[in-house]
Amino acid sequence: MDAYKLPNHIPQKQSTISKIHHLICLIIYFVWTANVPLFAESHVKIIFRPFVEISSEHVYLGDIAQIQTNDEDLRQRLEAVKIKRIKPSGPPRTITLPHVKSRIAQQQLDPSEYTYVGDTSVVQYKPIILSSESILAAANAFYQERLLGEFVDAELQVEPETPIIPIHIPHKNVRLKFVPLNSEILKGTLEAQVIHKKTILSRHTLKFQMTLIRPVVVATQNIPPHAVIQPEQVKLEQRAIKNSTAPPMTKLIETVGKISATTILQGSVINTSLLQKQYLVPTGSIVTIVAQRGALKVQTKGVALENGERGQLIRVINSASKKELKGEVIGDKLVRIRF
Repeated sequence: MDAYKLPNHIPQKQSTISKIHHLICLIIYFVWTANVPLFAESHVKIIFRPFVEISSEHVYLGDIAQIQTNDEDLRQRLEAVKIKRIKPSGPPRTITLPHVKSRIAQQQLDPSEYTYVGDTSVVQYKPIILSSESILAAANAFYQERLLGEFVDAELQVEPETPIIPIHIPHKNVRLKFVPLNSEILKGTLEAQVIHKKTILSRHTLKFQMTLIRPVVVATQNIPPHAVIQPEQVKLEQRAIKNSTAPPMTKLIETVGKISATTILQGSVINTSLLQKQYLVPTGSIVTIVAQRGALKVQTKGVALENGERGQLIRVINSASKKELKGEVIGDKLVRIRF
């Protein structure tokens, strides 16, 4: 007896079904990996946080609720919805579901499409506190930028002279500004200003021990007052200068030839307060007095009755007429008067 044989058309049908099944699997795979919902839209759930603390002026939906959705762009858009502005000094504020829905609707979104868990959130303002360590770090950075830009070959050490009290910041939208309270920044007294926009909200005085380590000009011998400093009387030496009331001289070429204002002891660091201030017109010097009107220009000699720098008005005596005049210093021993 011959063996039973399958009809020829059966294998062809099974092959077709297999291909269709394979194609369907490929479609499902690509749709799944593309993260495209196949049978339903992405669902959004907004879960209220019962109590939150914030440190900014504005409350956003992302502060008071957790947004659950597969749509990342929509989640970020919902989190950025501005809900309310709060006062730092005010009591806790209760935010309700109707208020949230109205804010969502203002962003051209339909709040009825979302699911909500909870219906209120209590918001308490939490001030920001700048720690003593962070204030010291900020002050140190301020001094390093201001001073080491001027003294490129120096090392600066900044230590608090008095305890630094932490500063309360009302919200994140403020900045801390440091202002030296002395004309000489090395004295180490700063005012820390808490600023919002252009308004100073609070002021805090800080005192620091400033130590500047760098090469400075040092006297190699005692120098009497009113003496012209000679090259052999000074040298450069590495020193640690603490809270200097006057900037130290740092270059020999700028020190030699200056006149001492007082006795300078051997080994002393020479700073600007130990040297006589040099004026374009020193008191008692012979000056040229210039008077000019249009093309007419007259010059004569005179004597300065006081020290003068460029642009400063000083008194002089006309040597010829013995008349006292007032003129502007315009150059080295040069005074201009108006007539």
